[in-house]
Amino acid sequence: MLGLSLTVLAVYLPPKLLTGGVLFGADAFTLHVRRLEFARANLFGPSPSLPAWYPRELLGTPFWSNLQNFPLIPTRLPLLLLDPWAAHGVGVNVAAVLSAAFTYLLCRRLGLGRLGAGLAGWTFACCGFFSSRVMAGHLPLLEAYPTLPLLLWLVERCRAADAPRSMRLSLLALAVATACTIVAGHPQLPVYAIGAALLYLPVRLPWRRAFVSAAAIAAGIGCMSFVLLPMARLIGRSTRVLHLAPPVNDVWFPAWRIPALVWPWVREPDDRYVRWDTDCYVGLLSLAALLFLAGRTVVGRRLPSRPWLFLAVVAVAALLFALPGPSADSSGGSWTLLRSPARQVYVTVFAMSVATGAAVDALVRWRGGLRAGAAGAVALAVAVVVAGHVADVWLHAAPFVEAVDPPPDPGVPQGLAQGVGDGRVAMDTEHMDPINRRLDDVGVFDSILLARPYRALLALWGKPPETNTQIINGAELPARALRWAGVRMVVSKRGDLALPLVQKGETLTVYQVPDPLPRAGFVPQSGAVYMDDQAADRELRSGVMPRADRVLLSTSASGGHQVEPQSRPAIAPSADVKYARPSPDRIHVTVTAPSDGYVRILETPDTGWTATLDGRPVELLVADGFVSAVQVPAGTHEIRMTYATPGVTTGALLSAIAAAALALLITTAPRLAPPTAGA
Repeated sequence: MLGLSLTVLAVYLPPKLLTGGVLFGADAFTLHVRRLEFARANLFGPSPSLPAWYPRELLGTPFWSNLQNFPLIPTRLPLLLLDPWAAHGVGVNVAAVLSAAFTYLLCRRLGLGRLGAGLAGWTFACCGFFSSRVMAGHLPLLEAYPTLPLLLWLVERCRAADAPRSMRLSLLALAVATACTIVAGHPQLPVYAIGAALLYLPVRLPWRRAFVSAAAIAAGIGCMSFVLLPMARLIGRSTRVLHLAPPVNDVWFPAWRIPALVWPWVREPDDRYVRWDTDCYVGLLSLAALLFLAGRTVVGRRLPSRPWLFLAVVAVAALLFALPGPSADSSGGSWTLLRSPARQVYVTVFAMSVATGAAVDALVRWRGGLRAGAAGAVALAVAVVVAGHVADVWLHAAPFVEAVDPPPDPGVPQGLAQGVGDGRVAMDTEHMDPINRRLDDVGVFDSILLARPYRALLALWGKPPETNTQIINGAELPARALRWAGVRMVVSKRGDLALPLVQKGETLTVYQVPDPLPRAGFVPQSGAVYMDDQAADRELRSGVMPRADRVLLSTSASGGHQVEPQSRPAIAPSADVKYARPSPDRIHVTVTAPSDGYVRILETPDTGWTATLDGRPVELLVADGFVSAVQVPAGTHEIRMTYATPGVTTGALLSAIAAAALALLITTAPRLAPPTAGA
């Protein structure tokens, strides 16, 4: 195990990482670093808490309930103690070592020797499916990568349990591992791993033991309801349920890429999404291993034992399901939950890695029955084959493992911070700079986006309503959209934007946005225009400019009465409005209103927000189709908005019920499925 871990680290731990360098990962640097830093700042700040809301993107978005923002898998949590720029390198190496270790343990349980089991683990951890995603920066996917061998190994432990105590411990371990798996940041690999484990149960266990093991897996999933229910509710109000065009990162595994499994760099696609999701090289030896094992099966006229036959079947099935079907060429939009069917080859590369170890193990065992001279020749051949395979896969992985210097961190320039004030900034989303997302940004990079602000920004951007993108670069939005979103400054690598220039630097240029809406502003009653969401969308698409004295309100605020937009300006007496944000989950506004009216607050009106006016609950209204508003009478008043993750209370109750059910299951399991030696 130590030797296996060291050989894996030799691939993913360049010497520069030990002297202050960081492991390069595109998504890690433009997405995960920022959210790790945000979580650290709040967890280790003066008032420690894990925020429920993330105000840094898209007029605000849920934080910890989005597992792709903040995975709760145990291997992610220690990364909070590290410099966020170093977290990617540490996370990658932990995931790689665990992937190799769990594969090794599974193979040993299935009867392979140390060399074959170690080679299987090393191949799985270093193959193209894993290594290519290091440079892509897909940290949540890599953190979920070890889960398939982990769950299959624990199923084998449940099978081997021959006493009540060992059976209880095995079931507990299976439930805990499932719970950890299901809250990984990337949903697909956990779904594939848990699905494979459930299919593996009846193959390996007597039906009673398979039933209690399946119940343990279900209870493990249920224990995470306090996370899964809020995540499910978030998906239900996100772009995932809109009828949009197919996303560019929804990738099938094209048949012409199948040789990439066993032939390096064959027909590399130009599309980066296809490249990342179909790079899955497991080595030339894996091809030879498959041919050898298939030939031995044919010559021996005997099917492999159940676990090996299972792996063969699921490997082929996963590859077939990853290939494009009749619906893959459809140009129509669709509801989507799990993207990129190509990622199902995760199961295929695992099975091929294990097959590689099994073939080498067969050669080693064959050597044991030979005479000394022949055995020595076979041993030498095995050593050469193994060394060649390690070199082959390593050479393929090496281009994806690059150590770089972390970017300098001078902090947010004082002039920029003062210019933005309590407003927003629009910064190039993909700019890898430590200051990115330290100020509230209208741009966003995420695969789960709240539907309401997304639709509004598309309308203000002039994009078709079926547009499907996970990146909205605030610096590319037109000035009209920036003004609606309360953006005061634009920070861009481009030096030709049609905005007033503030400062031109070596790499970034700062612009000012004229006349943006205030983060919180008063609109008199005469400036309110009531319309439904469809009418508001048409208004935003019409090219109308935002006005501080006019607000579009949902018809619910007028009792369902619809009023067409007014062209005349409303009479807007001056009002004193002060905006404060004591924490990501709280907004305080103090207003002295000269007349009855509304306070418009430029924050997404998500389900979890509640509001009080002078301590009394009030309705939080939808304004302009994508921000919030509160009705206020004349006079001085205090508005307090608070965000709490929707579904967490019900989810916590379900988690408690699942935990109680798991405890009951573990207690009664030896009676439900009595352990016997050799089960």
